[in-house]
Amino acid sequence: MEINHKTGRSEDEASIRRYLLGVLPDAEAEQLEQRCAGDEARFEEIQEIEDELIDDYASGALAGQDRTRFEEYFLCSPERREKLRFALTITEHAVGWKKQIQAGTPPLTLVSKAPIDATEAAPRPRDALPSRGWSQPVPAWRQWLAIAAAVLIAVTAGALWLRNLELRQDLLSANAEEVRLRTQGDAAAQRAELAEAEAAVEKKERQEQETALLARMQQSEKMQPARTVTAFLGLADLVRITRSGSVGEAKTIKVPSNSGAVRLTVQFEATRFHGFIVAVRRGTVAVQHGEEGIAWSSSRAIEAREIGATQNLVLRIPGRRLSAGAYTLIVRSSPSEGNVEVAQYLLNIVR
Repeated sequence: MEINHKTGRSEDEASIRRYLLGVLPDAEAEQLEQRCAGDEARFEEIQEIEDELIDDYASGALAGQDRTRFEEYFLCSPERREKLRFALTITEHAVGWKKQIQAGTPPLTLVSKAPIDATEAAPRPRDALPSRGWSQPVPAWRQWLAIAAAVLIAVTAGALWLRNLELRQDLLSANAEEVRLRTQGDAAAQRAELAEAEAAVEKKERQEQETALLARMQQSEKMQPARTVTAFLGLADLVRITRSGSVGEAKTIKVPSNSGAVRLTVQFEATRFHGFIVAVRRGTVAVQHGEEGIAWSSSRAIEAREIGATQNLVLRIPGRRLSAGAYTLIVRSSPSEGNVEVAQYLLNIVR
């Protein structure tokens, strides 16, 4: 244990004195309270130093900043103020008793060397007593009264000391419990923050996984082969031209959004032509000439396949060219064979 040669106290004693005077830093004060919790020896040491501070103040040995801190901080406890009043009372009695003893003289004795005759031995009035050669002893009842008072004060002091010891121990236990609860609260707060951070990380990872899964699904859809829709336009679907106008019902073809193409088989009565040009126009009124309203047309003449009394053309139209709506499909002979209209069909595209 390190000793301060200037004050003659150990470092622990000096720390305890600073703690009791309220000048010990908070971190060191908290460590001291934790060490004192449940340590009876350390608690008794604190009580002894506390009593020393009270005695130093009562005797005037405590001065300067320590005396100021003693009055402003140390005496905030009612128990400490009671102990100080008791110490001041004891000190006052001790000083008074010392002064009384110093002012007194030995017990009443005759110090004159002359013989005492009968007349001198007779009692004389108090004011006639010689002022020298005689001493006045302290009455016995006063001595016993002082002893009784000292015993009463000692018993009261002991009871107060024990009560103060119990209260001080309760205070230290309460401080230790407060430190324990504060530590538990800090630990709970840290666990809550950690759990919140883990939940945020898990949420972020889950979102990233969902995003990655969605991207894979979209990529998988892109990689899947485009669906081809097949349809047949037969002789029954031909638009007939009459005197009153054209006659024919529209052929409904459902084209899903992921369809890559529409494969149409077009059938009409056999002709003398071999090559044909096909155009798909928007609307139900065919435009005889020009490119107006054309959604799709064959880039070259398509050779027909003859089956019995019919000719058949196989068309492959990109699905993106056919949005929802009404169309007219027109078949003509190739330009080299006169560009003659051969057949006409009405289409209803549903997406």
